[in-house]
Amino acid sequence: MAKKKTKFDFDPVISALGGRDNVMSVSASTDLMKITTKTKLTDEQVAALKAIPVWDDVSFKGPDLKLVPNDDIEFDDYGSQLTQALTRNNANIKTKNVVGRVLDFVSQIFIPIIPMFAGSGILRGLLVLSTELHWLSANSSTYHILYAASNAVFYFLPILLAFSAGRAFKVDQISSAVIVAALMEPNIVNLLHHGATTGITHFFTIPVVLQQYSSTVIPAFLAIWLYGRL
Repeated sequence: MAKKKTKFDFDPVISALGGRDNVMSVSASTDLMKITTKTKLTDEQVAALKAIPVWDDVSFKGPDLKLVPNDDIEFDDYGSQLTQALTRNNANIKTKNVVGRVLDFVSQIFIPIIPMFAGSGILRGLLVLSTELHWLSANSSTYHILYAASNAVFYFLPILLAFSAGRAFKVDQISSAVIVAALMEPNIVNLLHHGATTGITHFFTIPVVLQQYSSTVIPAFLAIWLYGRL
């Protein structure tokens, strides 16, 4: 079930920034907000931002204002709404087209998983190197255990994507992971191997396509998108 949006008062933040017209760019992640202003903020404006109980730290890095939220607020929702409030009717910020917004949304889901891709790729490369140099036999149990470790992120990719997509779609992340994990549960896999030769089974009277869901992307996106619509 989609989470109910909390309404926030952004007037103190907008006022301390010198108004929307003073904001040139804004970006928000899970633990940081960066804002570039047309004119540098005065000490009084910075002090006004620091006085707002949302922020743990307010500082400058070059031309960018860095705002670090504290742990007392659900910053995903707050940061998203504040970004919309600062960019709405702001002539300094060009609105991205549909393709740009879709790409930003997809990257938001994939970014938390990228370090795991990198780690798995490095481990897979070391395994290939070890077998080529005959340091490790491809038939050994050690090789198979390390191969499983390097392959896990790709095999269980739908579950990882569902967990990350849960945050993006503003739904419960654990429930999202469980929904997609059901597609990879052994009984579903057994239906694929022992089910009808047509590749179709039925859930009550609803046709269900039998396929291997490991390492897939689209089913996880669609499942969590539908979950968010409930």
